[in-house]
Amino acid sequence: MLMPLFGVSINIITLFAFIMVLGIVVDDAIVIGESVYTEVEKNGGGVTNVVRGAQRVATPATFGVLTTIAVFVPFLFSTGPEKAFFYGLSIVVIFCLIFSLIESKLILPAHLAHTKFTPIKENSYRARFNRAFFKFINGPYKRTVSKCVEWRWSVMAGFIAILVVSAAW
Repeated sequence: MLMPLFGVSINIITLFAFIMVLGIVVDDAIVIGESVYTEVEKNGGGVTNVVRGAQRVATPATFGVLTTIAVFVPFLFSTGPEKAFFYGLSIVVIFCLIFSLIESKLILPAHLAHTKFTPIKENSYRARFNRAFFKFINGPYKRTVSKCVEWRWSVMAGFIAILVVSAAW
């Protein structure tokens, strides 16, 4: 709705910008939603737990979006033949990120506060999957990550060796 106010129309460039920023918008909502779900799963439903879950990740999510906006602001002031490309792209990305910020911090938690979370049935497929998944995460995956951190320079050398071999091929 705001695009015509800034002289931007719907075209290939603005659609590309929208598709490009869509991943960031979805990631922001997923981070908030997962934090809320974790809080509700731990302490039960209710507005207070939804707010606590959203607040836990609000600051890093907000700064993640603001730094991305800061990257696109200088493109608004570009000149020359590429100005139309960069201006349209930047306007769409900045507006999408601003609306995403508003939606993920205010509207999404309000919707989640009214959602009825039912406990997972003990013998359901989801409960069995969750047990197996957390067993994997807290077992072999955690041990592997710990070893990789402990032997970080060897891991780095291994990845550089793989990169060199890939480039050679």
